[in-house]
Amino acid sequence: MLALSGPTGVRLPVTFNGLTLNDPDDDESDTIEINSWSSRTLIDFVADGRQDKDGLEAQAPRKQGRVLVLNGVLRAPTIAKLMDRMKLMGKTFDTVLVQRANPTVKGFIALDFSVPTEDVTTYPSELVPSRYYARPRGALDIDFNPASYGNSAPYRLEMLLRDERRYLQTASSHAQSSASMTLANPSADYPSWPTVTITASGAGNSAWTIDKAGDGISALTLNLSGLIASDVVVVDMENKKITKNGISTPSLKTAGGWFDLDVGNQTIDVLNLTNLTVSLAWRPAFAL
Repeated sequence: MLALSGPTGVRLPVTFNGLTLNDPDDDESDTIEINSWSSRTLIDFVADGRQDKDGLEAQAPRKQGRVLVLNGVLRAPTIAKLMDRMKLMGKTFDTVLVQRANPTVKGFIALDFSVPTEDVTTYPSELVPSRYYARPRGALDIDFNPASYGNSAPYRLEMLLRDERRYLQTASSHAQSSASMTLANPSADYPSWPTVTITASGAGNSAWTIDKAGDGISALTLNLSGLIASDVVVVDMENKKITKNGISTPSLKTAGGWFDLDVGNQTIDVLNLTNLTVSLAWRPAFAL
């Protein structure tokens, strides 16, 4: 749900890989416009025909990302600058170069934009600072026809979102100061994954646990008895990864599963907090 203009009709900027498109501060004849977009969400599920009757047995659906198509126009005061702008767009949205520069995330980096809203209590600017994690899906398509467009060139750009969710640009956080606490996630309308950071002032417990109450997933249990002061353990719930002082240490996990965060209030239970400071960070998410 990428907006192109705000409540006052002014264009809203979109940034990706260091480049700003649709910049309201640009001269109208020297800019990269976005004039329309379309998207489709990829849905996958397992289905089998029913024996001896019509219909099918369909298993639970899973969203498998989204394709976002941006359509716009490159404008420049001269043909030379238009050519330079094409070159810049080609480099910025080259799927191979983006992946090579961001290998740990397979090229999926922030695509930042804003969405107008009437909720001025939460967003006084009437804009929701939003983010997709995206990478170019293919090569940039440009239609260069000086006889028809002069010093302008329409373009078409496909972006692949690894995750269909729209996130807030600013992360939320929760400090766990007691065994059972309420975590609030009021801005979201779709679940998202937390990252748990554990900072030690001494040895932890061999059966440290964290759990989202009532979700039916067994509590995640870590052996933190080997920690010393200033050690930092990070649990990435989305990617099911655990690091200690930045080094992958999956052996700390002894039992349990991984949980996401629901919309609204939920109870987070943590056992054995002695010598440990625990916090959770996440980006509230929206289905669209």
